[in-house]
Amino acid sequence: MAEFSASIAHEICQPLLGIAANAAASLRWLQRDVPDVEEAIAGLKDIRAGCERAANIVKALGALARQAPLQLQILKIDDVIREAIRLTQPVLTAQRVRLETGLFVDQSIVADAVQLQQLLVNLITNAVEAMAGSGRDSAVLRINSFTLNDGVEVCIEDNGPGIPADRREQIFGAFYTTKSSGLGVGLAICRAVVDAHHGRIWAQASASGGARIRVQLPTCCY
Repeated sequence: MAEFSASIAHEICQPLLGIAANAAASLRWLQRDVPDVEEAIAGLKDIRAGCERAANIVKALGALARQAPLQLQILKIDDVIREAIRLTQPVLTAQRVRLETGLFVDQSIVADAVQLQQLLVNLITNAVEAMAGSGRDSAVLRINSFTLNDGVEVCIEDNGPGIPADRREQIFGAFYTTKSSGLGVGLAICRAVVDAHHGRIWAQASASGGARIRVQLPTCCY
């Protein structure tokens, strides 16, 4: 129960922050001498989308906790990656992260889109936070996808401080964190999502000395 509660708190924090930011922006547009109604409406639409995302996250976490059947659908992993990038774009911009992508997967997979989206959002956010605390002048995040014989692979790597070899398995455990304000559930949720899809997730060192997280998912997780 403690792990599940911490997971909910961790996962819905980002959409709630987005909702608050969009609400503040919408108010500013409406309080101008000449209100910009179109921009305010756009902000309200983003708020609605944020609320739907938060609700979907709680639903997906509940399904993970109950080990309920996945909500399977045919999807393109590159489309899920692009949506995760869109959702994390504000933090990428705020932290001045240079994003490099190489998305090369043509084949479809059968998976739970909400859970995969949250997996990728967590990995991107974790990489950005690692680079923010590394003291580097230039933060670079690389996201690549590849087709495998029986599935797909997504590789996310950064030029942050990296992960010591003796901790590369520990980081996926519940409540393990190196951050003073961290809950230690983000990567544990990633492992749970990958396990539910009968895939693999592991950490390596990147060529720049940072961290590389590799995720392999089968074509279908039946």
